[in-house]
Amino acid sequence: MQKRKTQSNTSRIQVLHSILFALPVVLALVFSLSFTSCKSSQKSSAKEGQGTLYKDKTFATWFSYIDYSELCGGMNKKEFTAFAKDCASSLKKAGFNTIYIHAVSFTDAFYNSSIYPASSYAPGKITSAKKTSSKDEGGITTGVGFGIGIGSGGWRRTGVNVSIGMSGRAGNYPQEDESSNLPSLEYDPLQIMCSLMKKNGISCHAWINPLRSVKDSELSLLPDNFIVKRWAKAKNGRAVLYKERWYLNPYYPEVRNLVCSVAQELLENYEIDGIHLDDYFYPEDAPDEFDEGEFAAASKSHPGLTLQQFRVVNTDVLVRQLYKTVKKKGSSYAFGISPAGNINYCRNRVFSDPAHWAKQGTVDYIIPQVYWGFLHPSLPYEKALADFTEAVKGSDVELLAGLAAYKTGTLQNLSNYPEADAEWLENTDILARQTKYELEDRKSVV
Repeated sequence: MQKRKTQSNTSRIQVLHSILFALPVVLALVFSLSFTSCKSSQKSSAKEGQGTLYKDKTFATWFSYIDYSELCGGMNKKEFTAFAKDCASSLKKAGFNTIYIHAVSFTDAFYNSSIYPASSYAPGKITSAKKTSSKDEGGITTGVGFGIGIGSGGWRRTGVNVSIGMSGRAGNYPQEDESSNLPSLEYDPLQIMCSLMKKNGISCHAWINPLRSVKDSELSLLPDNFIVKRWAKAKNGRAVLYKERWYLNPYYPEVRNLVCSVAQELLENYEIDGIHLDDYFYPEDAPDEFDEGEFAAASKSHPGLTLQQFRVVNTDVLVRQLYKTVKKKGSSYAFGISPAGNINYCRNRVFSDPAHWAKQGTVDYIIPQVYWGFLHPSLPYEKALADFTEAVKGSDVELLAGLAAYKTGTLQNLSNYPEADAEWLENTDILARQTKYELEDRKSVV
């Protein structure tokens, strides 16, 4: 996870899996462990960025909003600092060197943000921020071009050209939202976590869910001037209600600008080495009504455009804009995504195409959540990983494989496949074999 560069045709594949690691607290955290099979895929330091990026091997953990809620709920600053200190110390002793920390889960913040209200999952009490105002000091402007190739064989490829110019302070857009009085936290858990992780030589990355927002039942609890609530109340397509939850619509430049403003705010104010996304983009199987007006407008200029193509392009534009936002801060800052492990699910059900990101060079790394065993009837581990290997082939994008420690010792329910159902229950070495497969047995070159 370093600044992009031209590399020789050597394998830069990485493996990432989860293990249970007992901290000096009553509960345990699920961590992710990653290895690299490359000779030197990462630098030990960098002039730009906070730069604790490592040679040879990367040992990483995710710390999610669920971990915040279940392990740290109700902690005061002193208690949380002690928890974070123990966490960082334990990670260091275990050999971990990277952490992905949830910063935004539902258009909320696990830090003191001028853009998003404090998360209800964060530890500590929530207080009201002082009202602030700002002059127009700049913002983000974008230009988007769709390139669709339709022929006798169907859709050939999608090309997206995006130009981004940024100026002014983080959070100074949308311009209509020139004052705020958003709920904030009595202390900043992200700042504490990053500071203590850095003291222990652990590289920190802020983890953002870009489009998933609050439940409809929670909307009334938010300040009236919060931009997402204003969009929801205006019913202007920027925020869309689906299955009792609000989602942001990436078709709109102001939505993408909002997401990028959060990334910029994090990069400017915290000791982080990059921005990380997971697999939440469009809601799963979003119906036509989600964005039928926007699709109809785009179709007038692009006859033959399908809804799936339209949505994938919108996701591509968001990813490209986030990448440029990160790299504007410094080329050594990393930007990566952990999509679902089924690449066809990514493309057809949540409308995100990792192969596009690799081809367009808009991510530094991809971590597919390859959560299946060797005996899975439709998508065994090797097949899922091979699909992503093909997706990044010929690019400079690093490939990591996310594995599922939480399944160890459990009985699956795949229907009519008793052997596959029992695989995780009867075999305690699946993660070890999957790691060995990646590091030693697979001969593919990315």
